[in-house]
Amino acid sequence: MPRMCAALMGLLLCSPLLVQAEIYRWVDAEGRVHFGERPQGSGAQTVHVKPQVIESDEHTRESQQRMQQILNARDGERADQQANQQQQQAERAQMQAKCDNLRGELDNVKRGGAFYRYNDQGEREYYKDSEVDAARQRMEENYARYCQ
Repeated sequence: MPRMCAALMGLLLCSPLLVQAEIYRWVDAEGRVHFGERPQGSGAQTVHVKPQVIESDEHTRESQQRMQQILNARDGERADQQANQQQQQAERAQMQAKCDNLRGELDNVKRGGAFYRYNDQGEREYYKDSEVDAARQRMEENYARYCQ
């Protein structure tokens, strides 16, 4: 919209240059004076017309400023909306990745693989059955809460 307004203003400013046509003045046989874009008769003279410069009054300038402020505000809102949409899409993608990972871990637990963690010495410590069941339950609760 701002581009369109700027283009329209540029066109209006240039319009006196674009519409510049020759104007002719002639007097007919009955003595009446005529003006036109094409000369009529042999006594036609070219008339030089200076384009009228239209200056906007205070009210018009204020109106244009208000309109520009509205347009700027709309552009800002649109940019904010796009940023919010992009952020939401990124959050959804991140949540989907977490859910996929959680689903993989749950599948692994259900297959009955051996689960372990590393202790401070870097040695494997295997989970007890009760710890595996508690971890599986937490994973299922998290999956139900965030992924369904």
